[in-house]
Amino acid sequence: MQNINSSSQDSATTATTATSATSSTHTTRWPVSAHRLSMNFAVFFLLLLTGSLHGTPDYCSLVPEIGFCRGYFTRYYYNTNTGECKKFGWGGCGGNANRFRTMARCKRTCKSQRTPKDTEDM
Repeated sequence: MQNINSSSQDSATTATTATSATSSTHTTRWPVSAHRLSMNFAVFFLLLLTGSLHGTPDYCSLVPEIGFCRGYFTRYYYNTNTGECKKFGWGGCGGNANRFRTMARCKRTCKSQRTPKDTEDM
């Protein structure tokens, strides 16, 4: 009978050791993931801050792209030369981020961007 108890104690010890090894593996991975998550957030925050310091996102200065599909959807883009939002026909896929569903959204997002004419007056 002592052999049986001793055998079950050995297997219990082995199970505990295996569980501890598994647990320690998982606990060492979490700080790395948390670190990566915080770094991703920091990079995102800095990019967001950089865009807001300039007044508007960089994509407001992109030339509008129709895209590679053959549809026709009325969209609006910000024209840096005139400082206004203009209508254009988007194909339905592709293109770039200087594309807004409404004139109001275009103005709200990009209107505070200075035009070259405005900077000459300063």
